[in-house]
Amino acid sequence: MAVGPVTGRKIKRSTIRNATIIGVVVVVLLVIVFGGVFTAKDISEKAEVKTQSILQQTSTQAADAVADPVALIQKQLDALAQDESVLAVFTEADSSALESEGEQKKTTFKSALKLRLLLPGNYEIDREAKPPFSYASIDLVKRAEKSVTPIAAEAHGFGGDGAHVAFVSRVSNADNKLVGLLHLSMPTSVIESVTSAFDVPDTYIEIRQKAIVLSKYGDAKFRNGLAVNAGIKGTKWNAATWNKSSASAVTEVSEEMEEGSGMGPIILILLVLAAAAGGFVFYRQRQSGSGLAEVLGKVSGGDAKGEVIYQGAVKAIMDGEHPGFEGLVPDLPASDRPAVQGAEPGKIS
Repeated sequence: MAVGPVTGRKIKRSTIRNATIIGVVVVVLLVIVFGGVFTAKDISEKAEVKTQSILQQTSTQAADAVADPVALIQKQLDALAQDESVLAVFTEADSSALESEGEQKKTTFKSALKLRLLLPGNYEIDREAKPPFSYASIDLVKRAEKSVTPIAAEAHGFGGDGAHVAFVSRVSNADNKLVGLLHLSMPTSVIESVTSAFDVPDTYIEIRQKAIVLSKYGDAKFRNGLAVNAGIKGTKWNAATWNKSSASAVTEVSEEMEEGSGMGPIILILLVLAAAAGGFVFYRQRQSGSGLAEVLGKVSGGDAKGEVIYQGAVKAIMDGEHPGFEGLVPDLPASDRPAVQGAEPGKIS
């Protein structure tokens, strides 16, 4: 028996085969790792879409609920602006009569704080009044003077004793000429009475005018992440909503980012291990001349001891039956059979 191999290839087929196997293993590992990551991400994104849809629906419902009483008050005020008695008072242009008419007509609106009948351009700040007629009120009335389109209701004085919701309506004569303005101040209960009746579990809702929170509902612990907003018709407000799922999503995103940051080292370790395994196999092959099976301690292509059995023409050359051909086979091992008589190595007889 002789130990092979007998070939002198610079890159053995077994080496290429082994490298291919290792490459396939690495690719499979990467597919499994990245497949799991992307599957988890897809599930998370679908859950987020569902959460956003629920939040949008809740915000819209909350906005509509607040808009209804606001629209009713504005409708009443617009109807009063067309009242003949109100128009007559503005025609007289008597300030005392206007104030008296305002006190009388205020009772038209349940819980109204004050109704002001104002002549165009003839009004000024009154901080002592309750509620006060502030710069915000002046701005609201001026905009109503210049615009024939409805002016949205606004919250004024929030955070103080004079907090109220302000409405305004134009009063025009038969020639459609502006003769006056109605400025109505309503209590903040207009909003709070609506939000207090909400019944949405595990949800937090804010009614906001820009950064000012006018009213809120639910547990603020759910106020995490970005809110889903819906505008409230007839006002400058919006309904902002969060829920348990959106709050949990923020935590999950943070955890996913932490997990994602840990995937890089894991993948790098896998690649290093695969490369190390490939290098080890290649090194052992170069040292022992064995294939992958032999390196792993398995028999492949030989007898039970892992030895290579030579047959046919190669065996005949080894046995000296063809003197001079030994040099044609690189790395040919010595035969255990006595040399043929008269044969001279290196010559063809």
